[in-house]
Amino acid sequence: MVEASAAAPLIDEGRADGVFGQPDFSSGDPPVTVSQFTTTHPTFVATDTSYRSSSYVLVADREAHRALLLSVASGTWGFSGLYGQSSVNGSLPNQGLPQPAQLTLHTPMAAAFATSIAEVPGTLNWVAVADTANHRVLVSNNFGGGWSPTMLVGQDGDFTTAIPSKGGVTASSLDQPSGVAFDPNVLPARLYVSDTGHHRILRFDAVSSPKPSASVVFGQPSFVASDPNGGEPGPNARGLSSPGGIYGWFLTTNLGDPLRGLWVADTGNHRVIHVANSGVADFVLGQPDLTSNKPNAFGASARSLRGPSAVTVDPVGNVWVADTGNHRVLRFKKGATTADAVLGQPDFSTVSPPTTTSARTLYLPSGVAVNGNGDVYVADTGASRVLRFSVDCAKPGACDDGDPCTDDFCDPTYRCYHSLSTFSKECAPYTCTIAQRRCAGSCDTTHPCSPGNTCVGARCLRLCAADAQCPSKHCADGVCCDSACTGVCESCRLFGREGTCTAVPAGSVPTDPKSCPGGATGCSHACNGVDRDRCQNDPAASTCGVSSCKDGVETPLGKCDGLGTCVTAPKSCAPYACTAAACRGRCDFDHDCVAGARCVDGACVTTRPAGGGCGLAPAGQASAVLGLLAALGSLGLARRRR
Repeated sequence: MVEASAAAPLIDEGRADGVFGQPDFSSGDPPVTVSQFTTTHPTFVATDTSYRSSSYVLVADREAHRALLLSVASGTWGFSGLYGQSSVNGSLPNQGLPQPAQLTLHTPMAAAFATSIAEVPGTLNWVAVADTANHRVLVSNNFGGGWSPTMLVGQDGDFTTAIPSKGGVTASSLDQPSGVAFDPNVLPARLYVSDTGHHRILRFDAVSSPKPSASVVFGQPSFVASDPNGGEPGPNARGLSSPGGIYGWFLTTNLGDPLRGLWVADTGNHRVIHVANSGVADFVLGQPDLTSNKPNAFGASARSLRGPSAVTVDPVGNVWVADTGNHRVLRFKKGATTADAVLGQPDFSTVSPPTTTSARTLYLPSGVAVNGNGDVYVADTGASRVLRFSVDCAKPGACDDGDPCTDDFCDPTYRCYHSLSTFSKECAPYTCTIAQRRCAGSCDTTHPCSPGNTCVGARCLRLCAADAQCPSKHCADGVCCDSACTGVCESCRLFGREGTCTAVPAGSVPTDPKSCPGGATGCSHACNGVDRDRCQNDPAASTCGVSSCKDGVETPLGKCDGLGTCVTAPKSCAPYACTAAACRGRCDFDHDCVAGARCVDGACVTTRPAGGGCGLAPAGQASAVLGLLAALGSLGLARRRR
């Protein structure tokens, strides 16, 4: 790998700063001897989009019938893995065997890998290689442990056959697949395959099954159709013609983005399309509409394409296209249909092949990838090399990788780096939820606040004692506030609104010392929940106070006089005692009466009737007993008289 020494704008200059597969930037012939440091007409590159301090680059080395795993750390390239050959010097199809085997490759055209975003970035989980001439895709979930593809798409689950459309055109057969892409949010293993010979894209939701079958087809009306453009006479929003490279822009940071989804290099139609979940294209590059397929439809310009074979999307949504027939790579800003940057040509109007090989030329490029750092890797097929174009991090915002969980910075050698952090600057004062790549919107024991902040009512706030301690320069009620918050009826510490100056609710009694006295139980100087700079008296005749009864005195709800005073009219309950909030109106026991009064026949009296007993029975029962005794006495008296 050759590294450029100059530290200057590179992507915007259109100049590569690194080359793999050749000893220098001026060499472009296929290698005489194959090794771990050479490539022979590479057709595809894939990168680790979770790149932080190191990066992996996977190369489909077509004419050497293998895939190479390269690692890049601090600008230094290294060989990390070999797939499809038993030796780094081997270059025969299927390792020279008469039939394919589990570990062999024949003319691989594409490769992809996926890192589960919930795991440590740089940990490789899944890899897929489009084994084009064997009409199959090999899949492994043991990427870091070596090439061990235990899953097979196509060939009816048989690792030893290489039959195009084996078993007919079905949901599980393939013909010259030349593109693969993972959806990292649906691991394990939602895989998209560009089934070029059948003019379609297949989605497999369970590649771990012995004989995977696609669940969705794009480009054809059914799983048994295989004509170009879905059998229609020309291009359309539902059809494809010899599709090549594909890329799934499925980051969780763009869940609501209309351009989130599958991007397809529709090679035979000279266009790149975005396919929505419905399977219908809703955006096109290279053509004026979805029913045109003319090569270089706009002439030699920033809008035209000719036989594009690869597409990718960078972290901020820019679309990069390997415009193979025009010997260039184009960058389209997110949502734009006119390119704003070109690699491989001196300008947008030049589309001829290069006469010499250099750091600024490309010859039939057929692969493009962008890592999480923003660096662009190109499979320069005709020159048997892979080029790297680095981000110009000297430009403001150039290092932004679109990930809120990373702190982006530019080092002294003008290289962008991204530090993955739970306490990223963008998420402060909250933390970042690494698995979802989102800033937390509240705090609790699971999601603490970033250093220097505290969790108050589920909100992260910076406590303060002076204005100078706050970024806003406003310290109010002991917390950093969005304003000075000096009104008599406003507070910066109301629950659920901490840190935001808010009018205190009507009738509340907040702890804020600026609040009006009186509150819910008085009429004087109560905040009305609207005005922040003054207090307001309750209107006349509105109720105030709290009804109560104690020590034989009842105090009912009062009435405000409109001047701030709550007018009440206490009254004595004597001879009755109190309930919890009012005077009693009758009695059952003596203790229902005030001291010095007795309960007689349901009424409290202050003097005892003649002959009254001393018992504690209820008044009603005492009267009945006296009546019974009187009756018995009369009966006895009558008997004696006889």
